[in-house]
Amino acid sequence: MRVVVDEEYGYRHWIWTPRSDNFDIVQKEFESVVGEENYYCKINPKLDFDGHWDEVEYDEWRDILHSEDWAAFAHIHTNTDSVITERKETHTQ
Repeated sequence: MRVVVDEEYGYRHWIWTPRSDNFDIVQKEFESVVGEENYYCKINPKLDFDGHWDEVEYDEWRDILHSEDWAAFAHIHTNTDSVITERKETHTQ
């Protein structure tokens, strides 16, 4: 599973490959971390979440986001605004 991650409103951009390919499991892990009272992604999300993290430049991040090569999107900042959502297939006619 490939997760496109925005850290703190564009401060940094990441591609996260969690250990699990099951979105429900990844979402549960994500929410357990960011749901901690006073959570704040201080130094590096690698310290908070399992899996492989690659920091990427904005242009690469944007290109991946505009492709179909990702399964979820996450925003990481604080316990009040961090979120992860699964990508839904879209079809145009």
